[in-house]
Amino acid sequence: MSDFPRLLITTDDPVAGGSAQVAFDLAQRLSTVFPVHLAFKHSASNRARTDRMDLSRVTCHDFQHDQNDLLRSTYDLRSAIDLLATAQPSVLVVSSSCVTASHLALLRVAATAQIPAIIIVNGYWDGYPNAYTRNIRERAVHAARRAHHLVFVSKDAQSRFLRDHGDELNAKSSVISNCCDASFFTQAPQDRATAKQRLGLDPHKKLLLLPARVEVPKGHALLMRALAAPHMTDVRERVQVSFLGGSYNAFQSMLERFVHQTGLQPIVRFEGHQADVRPFFAAADAVVLPSYGEGLPLVVCEAQACGIPVICSSVGDLPRFINDHNGCLLPSPRADESLFVRLLAQALQAFAQEPGYRENRANAARLNAIAHFHPSDNTAQYKQLIVDAMRHRPPAKIEWAGMMEQLVPPIGKTIAWDDSRMQNVLSGAWGPLRANGMVMPSTGAGLDLSPFQKHLPQGVRLVMTIWRTGDGPVEVLRIRDPHGQPIAEAQLQAGANRVSVDIWAHPRLEFTHRAAGSGNDQTKFSLLLSHICLNPAVADVMTEHTVSGA
Repeated sequence: MSDFPRLLITTDDPVAGGSAQVAFDLAQRLSTVFPVHLAFKHSASNRARTDRMDLSRVTCHDFQHDQNDLLRSTYDLRSAIDLLATAQPSVLVVSSSCVTASHLALLRVAATAQIPAIIIVNGYWDGYPNAYTRNIRERAVHAARRAHHLVFVSKDAQSRFLRDHGDELNAKSSVISNCCDASFFTQAPQDRATAKQRLGLDPHKKLLLLPARVEVPKGHALLMRALAAPHMTDVRERVQVSFLGGSYNAFQSMLERFVHQTGLQPIVRFEGHQADVRPFFAAADAVVLPSYGEGLPLVVCEAQACGIPVICSSVGDLPRFINDHNGCLLPSPRADESLFVRLLAQALQAFAQEPGYRENRANAARLNAIAHFHPSDNTAQYKQLIVDAMRHRPPAKIEWAGMMEQLVPPIGKTIAWDDSRMQNVLSGAWGPLRANGMVMPSTGAGLDLSPFQKHLPQGVRLVMTIWRTGDGPVEVLRIRDPHGQPIAEAQLQAGANRVSVDIWAHPRLEFTHRAAGSGNDQTKFSLLLSHICLNPAVADVMTEHTVSGA
């Protein structure tokens, strides 16, 4: 293999969010120095972003691993081998949403092939005490231990990661702040009234942008609550709001109902995903980010480069870069949402009433962006990391043909998986159903996962574990195949005994249960689907659902 590095840059972000933009921009900049391969899911939003870029020196691959299909991304070793064998990288660079297992298959193959990997950590999940995020954090450790180096885009994410997982990873971690494309620094000032008219907006009202995916952690509902307060009539008469970002769940529908119920529809617009935010930046008077958690959002770098003040919550690394001179920094909404909404309302009043709000903060915002977010420093730091990684480059020849046989068994014991496709399969598999969710009636229930098996990578099996979570009397659970043959029977005491069934061999199952002694129709069970790949001794939790006895 040549001493000159060949890079493979990949991202698990399928919707052109921050992680994807980091990968795309880095590929574009580094392609002037190194041969670069770029692998990402060719979704409509990702392609809309890359089609606007000069990637003529970059070889692009349609790689289907993403953060919304963690089963495939964890265990689809064959496509990982194919990608690495095609790109032949000397260094792998992974832009990860939150060090999830979206790249575990790729990292496992790279480690076996002795290809050094640099993981760019764009965010870190904590503060949400549920099984899914706890298991995401376990994936983070597995991924981090396979990496040559960890790059955190914020000091806050680095400190929280090392706090949770010990200092053994500290020696191979560093912070490289996000940067923005140089074109944001050279964007010529435009008349904002004219720019608003081009977008179909009211040229006489101030424009407030919330440029983030429409999802709960980004704080859209907090902004709506502040605007809808009875004392905010004057603000509503002076301000209009545009949400720039796609929606990938039911949250936008809920938010739209709230907008109509509170009479905010004349001043609130859902613009959807925007491949190019600059027309909106030309019209904006301020950017608002009332998030529950962030690392260092690219949109903050871009807004400040354009001289736009940012009103945001004190999360991630934002306190390092936002102050009263270039914007407005509010406390985190996690501690006290009601207090945050009141303070946000006050900030919006100041924004609405102060003449020249943007002009008064534009110079300070630009100077901060030039000092911290210019791409030249960012590119130089990544170049140095890659040169260092080359000292650990793979051997001259990698035998890809026998790679599957060399791979170690999968890692981890509780890897969560929250794919919407699996949710749909489970909802359709249980029978009968109730309006409030899945039930396991005492008269019998069935589970049919056979339609889903075709989606599983080769070598993966499903194992189901059921145990009691209620505090009622001992339950007797019987599981039979469709022909009535018994598969398992267990007496389940609350929180104690459990029964596991291989549903790869028995995809269609029937259940009956009865209470020992007096009946209890409120008994709850937890159903976990586990998968086993290559090594039958390792069972990894995929997703958890609670079903109630009836």
